[in-house]
Amino acid sequence: MVVAGNPPDVVEMPEKWVARFAAIGKLVNLEKYLKDWPELDKFAESALKAMRVYKNEPYIIPYGFYIRIMFYRKDWLEEKGLSVPQTTDEFIEVVKKLTDPSKGRFGTYIRGAVGGWDTIKYWISAYLGTAEYFDEEGRKMPLEKTRSRGRSQNLREFLQKRMGSSRICELGLQ
Repeated sequence: MVVAGNPPDVVEMPEKWVARFAAIGKLVNLEKYLKDWPELDKFAESALKAMRVYKNEPYIIPYGFYIRIMFYRKDWLEEKGLSVPQTTDEFIEVVKKLTDPSKGRFGTYIRGAVGGWDTIKYWISAYLGTAEYFDEEGRKMPLEKTRSRGRSQNLREFLQKRMGSSRICELGLQ
């Protein structure tokens, strides 16, 4: 529809697509509509920020947030005398201690196929301390502006070992 020049008036899309369509002028900047919208004050601060994922301008109105949760095996932790990790660094150490390929046991997994990138993206964001999608120019994830380059190298090595492939370099963690 968009390519044919007959785009819909309203569309649902993941926020990761906003830059792609806004950059080519296929989304409307909502600033003038939001300015006097009486419902705007009902949005949480995080929702207001989510509206502005591209060039700090509002192109979307979020209607929900997905909460990521992690399950863990209490019995596995107890078996190894480990505590529930509280930080990503602790998590990586616990995963290493829980992993025993000879028993077919792995401390974590990274979902592959459709949706697999989302899991990796959340890991990267949590580990590197930023949830920003783009740099100030709206071009790329700001991996170089994170807490430290060493953290991205450590994450790269961890993911590469878990995925068993050098393709992890394609994630921008060289």
